[in-house]
Amino acid sequence: MSILTPNVVKERFLKDIENHKMTVMQDNGLYRHLNFSKGSINQHFNLITYPDHLVISGDMGTFIFKRTEDMFKFFRSDELGINTGYWDEKLQAISRWAGLKEFDQELVEESIKNRVNDICANIEEYFFDYKGDEYKTCKEFEEAFRQEVSSHFEYKDLDQHRHTSEIEDFESFIIADLDFTDAWEWFNSEKYTIQYLWCCFAIVWGIQQYDKHLKSSDKKKQ
Repeated sequence: MSILTPNVVKERFLKDIENHKMTVMQDNGLYRHLNFSKGSINQHFNLITYPDHLVISGDMGTFIFKRTEDMFKFFRSDELGINTGYWDEKLQAISRWAGLKEFDQELVEESIKNRVNDICANIEEYFFDYKGDEYKTCKEFEEAFRQEVSSHFEYKDLDQHRHTSEIEDFESFIIADLDFTDAWEWFNSEKYTIQYLWCCFAIVWGIQQYDKHLKSSDKKKQ
């Protein structure tokens, strides 16, 4: 399993919708219904707005957002960029099968690695307090600590149900009074689902297509 990034999903999204066409089902002020598809239900989606709400539904799930009277103004952007964390605070309903976030063991492992790096960034302070005589240099001390952490987690099961207890079970015998019982403060175990990220890109892209449609319509009227 690889850590899913928005850029990876963006590339997939653009490939998925390269043949999509927009159909305006309704366009009455704040009441809109736009359908986007390539002539089949595969990767199709709908954008529906009514005062203070935007609904995206389709092949990648259904999400409902609430923030401002005209939600197209809230999501509108010249670039195909998304703000996942800020936007998920505006969610009123989350797709039952797609979900918002999911467990990712690689994120847990990355969190442990980052925690070790943070500690080692101040390793001289820990070495100064070291009372033993096994490690003669700060470098030896750091290498021993890194190996201690690596050995501890080598055969640990960091799956969805056991990762927290496995992390908090660590206690260093090299750095005095150091353990990972504060893990809840620094480890991350969840990533956004591909469906949520895909739908975020779909909202921005769909509004861009709608704006192009309005400009084209205005030119024809002139």
